[in-house]
Amino acid sequence: MRLVILDAGLTGRTGRRANADRLMVAEARARGIECMVYGNQGIGADPHGDLPAEPHFRCEPAYRFSQDPLSGPIENYVLGNQVYLEDLKRLDPGRFAPNDVLVFQPVNQNQLQAIGAWAQGLPAANLPRIVIGLWFEPNHEAATMTDDMAHALYRLAFKAFSDPSAKRVRFSCMTKAQADVYNFVAGRPLCHPTATPHTDSGAPLVERPSTGEAPCLAFLGRAEKIRGFELIPGIIENLVGSHPDLRAVVQITGAGAEPAQLNRTVTALAGLSAARPQIRLLQGDLAEADYAAALQASDIVVLPYRSKFYPCRATGIFMDAMNLGKPLVLPTGTWMGRKASAWDVGTVFDSFSSASVAAAIRAVLDDLPAYQARAVAGAKRWRETQGAGPFFDFILHDRDEASSADRQVRH
Repeated sequence: MRLVILDAGLTGRTGRRANADRLMVAEARARGIECMVYGNQGIGADPHGDLPAEPHFRCEPAYRFSQDPLSGPIENYVLGNQVYLEDLKRLDPGRFAPNDVLVFQPVNQNQLQAIGAWAQGLPAANLPRIVIGLWFEPNHEAATMTDDMAHALYRLAFKAFSDPSAKRVRFSCMTKAQADVYNFVAGRPLCHPTATPHTDSGAPLVERPSTGEAPCLAFLGRAEKIRGFELIPGIIENLVGSHPDLRAVVQITGAGAEPAQLNRTVTALAGLSAARPQIRLLQGDLAEADYAAALQASDIVVLPYRSKFYPCRATGIFMDAMNLGKPLVLPTGTWMGRKASAWDVGTVFDSFSSASVAAAIRAVLDDLPAYQARAVAGAKRWRETQGAGPFFDFILHDRDEASSADRQVRH
């Protein structure tokens, strides 16, 4: 068998998306499985590296063909699926075999219908097993789209998987809550909560020693309004009165940011960093080693997200923090917040404001050793069910079941 990763969102060799693919490639090679990756045309070819990706797809899932607040979602759905289907049809079906597994790294409604149509058009002799990652929220990053509109477009996309060939397709969700939403939208039980290949169970699990150094907060990820980037200066200013030596590391990315709205935040952060050297700013996308180092050196990971955009999924930074045993601060009303609270490895904030987030952080700071101990214990539990290894177990178990069923039919 071979593992084929199809990732239209893989636009470069750094960042969380690239690392998830890299972890899957490493796991495949460790199991003696040949692996190939089709990425976005924005990534250069490197067929022999640790991420053997070929440039292929023209548009990543979040690409917008139209910004029209009324008709834009429909235009993006129609054109997104059209372009993605054209790209899939440029793949030579002769390269695939029935015992191969194709993993579509997370797609949204603007690409989902195309996968169903493409699978139906493949010759039966070349139809592989297909696993589709539905790891976004239905209305992910679509502030102008109502839930009804998002659900309707996904319902339409799921109808492309009614053909008998769709029996070789499985849908992977991050959480049961997320799977329940998509099954409700699909009108049938298509989706399953599974492990996701984002976290590295081999990463060192470092219990931070008590050195007398002030705790360090980590604000990592894209500089976006839905991720609460504009709250960060106020959060830090709110805390330094009671914790004047508090350290922080803040990532300011270019990709995905809304510069016009966030320039004021960047200016405020630059002023804070100039006045307080313990506030470090990390500019741009980070190499995986630099991202891992920043996360490992942190004591509390803060995710000041707008809860409405993250009701039932987990972000890569959340999963990495859980995997490394880092206490978390999260929005209430989210699956991530419920998970951290249930495991007692973090706190939640009730309102989307700097003061509310700062109060949640202060609760962790006041009892940090206990939170750290519980977070490390939680990381050991997390690694039992999450990461590339458990995700591969799901893939291979699915393949073995299918092979057994095929043999019973033949004999």
